[in-house]
Order: sequence, then C-alpha cells, then structure tokens
Amino acid sequence: MTAQADYGAARVRWIRLARFPVGSRALAVGLTIVLGMALLSLLAPWLPIPDPLKQDIKNRLQPPSIGHLFGTDNLGRDMLSRVIYAGQVDLLLGFVTATCSMVIGMTLGAFAGFYRGKRETLIMRTVDVLLALPFLVLVISILAIVGPGLSGVYIGIIAVSWVIYTRITCAEMIQLRERQFILAARTLAFSDRRIIFRHALPNLVRPNLAWYMSDIVLNILALTSLSYLGLGVQPPTPEWGALISGGQTFLLKAWWISTLPGLVVVIVGVGFVLIGEWVTEHIGGEGVARA
Repeated sequence: MTAQADYGAARVRWIRLARFPVGSRALAVGLTIVLGMALLSLLAPWLPIPDPLKQDIKNRLQPPSIGHLFGTDNLGRDMLSRVIYAGQVDLLLGFVTATCSMVIGMTLGAFAGFYRGKRETLIMRTVDVLLALPFLVLVISILAIVGPGLSGVYIGIIAVSWVIYTRITCAEMIQLRERQFILAARTLAFSDRRIIFRHALPNLVRPNLAWYMSDIVLNILALTSLSYLGLGVQPPTPEWGALISGGQTFLLKAWWISTLPGLVVVIVGVGFVLIGEWVTEHIGGEGVARA
C-alpha cells in the first residue's frame, strides 16, 4: 500500500466514525437505553415529577403505585424522581472521566510509542505500576488525600484510569511509526506534532473507542460503589449508589428503595455494553481488564 493510499484510508476512517451507522439490533437497543436515560435526566426539571429533595413524612415507605411508580423512601421522597435526577450525576461523571482519561492516555501513549527510548520506559513503567494495583483502592487512596465527595471522585478516577488508554495507544503507535505514510511524512520534514496528531491519530482512536464505552460503565460503577461506601456523592444529593445504600436498612420491608435504583444501574450498564460490543465489532480494538 502506498503512503498516499494509507493516509487516504485514515481519512476514510474519520468519515466512518462521524457517520456512525446504526446497523444492528443490539446497537439500537443500547442507544435507546442510554439516550433514553440521558434525555430523562437532562429534561428532569421540566418533567411532571416531584422535587427529588421534597420530604413527605405522611407518605414514607409507600410501595410502587400509580402516584409513585418507584415508591417512596423513609423520608417520603419520590424514588422515581430521585433515580432520574441521579442520572445527571452518574452519566455526566461517566462521560467526563472517560473522555478526560482517553485524551490524557492517548497523548502519553502516542508520545511514548513514537519516541520510544527513555520516554517510553518512564511512561510505561508508571502504567505497569498503576495497573498492578486494584483500581478502587487507588481511587480511595486519592479520596483519603483530597477528601470524600464528587470532586474527589472526579480527580481520583481520572488520575488512575488513563493508564489503560496509554497502554493501548503505545502498542498501536509502535506499529504505526513504521508504516509507509508515517515514514513519508518524516521524509517530507513534517513536524512530530503534525505526524502524531494529524496522521497517526485517526488510527489510534479506533482501538481506544472500544475501551471507551466499557470505561464509561466502569466509572459509573466506581462512583456507585464509592457512594455506597459513603465516599462519593454526599446526601441529600441523589445518586444511584447512595440510593441503594440508603435503602439497605429497609430492604426487608421496603425492597423498592434499593432494588429499583440497582435495576436501573444494571439496565444502563447493559445499554453501554451493547454499544461497546458494536464498536468492538465494527471499529476494532481490544479491551484491557481492570483490577
């Protein structure tokens, strides 16, 4: 393949990513779940649902009914409203942390794979150390320094989850730097920055997108777990993990407080997984397990 054809193929990949055709039932179901939950959360202030913080002690621990589809909690707050508003926190964190981690990881991985030598050794040994330690333990350690709360969760997750993108990108960049279109760009005396970000980047995005969808789910589950432990979102702000944790005391007599938010987390996770499977199949890339 000539350098011109190789570069043209990279440009075609950008066009394919932009079009993002919907060609499978799994993708359609996944997009319906994720976009449906996202729209509900964004439009929550204009939906005919109660204030998620409004207490009604007279109607506390009411089971699911027409008036309260998800029932009420121990303070009489509408659980459906709280679940929908909680989606604003969880989905936003999932997208922001995964996007920031991908940008940081791809940048470091691209430079490590392109320049090799001491830069690659330093970056990749740091990656190996962070990957060897449990993900949640590292995030909790960061929270112990910056303090519990949503801001600390953002910092902790981004500070840890970039490493997988770096490993994926570095491995791809090592192969790309020997391809003809990269060698031709060097021959033409293009700057290293132009070669990395304009010529190599379209090929580096593809494998990272496959992990990106899984990373969103894992980051949402991380926030849910941390909030369940009392280290994430603090009351009274609604958040899926906090809702599940708040209902465990009443699990035997008010099962809906913990069960229904947990079911929503599972359904949203399935939606992202279905999208991720389509991305892996049609765009390519391999995932890396997170400890």
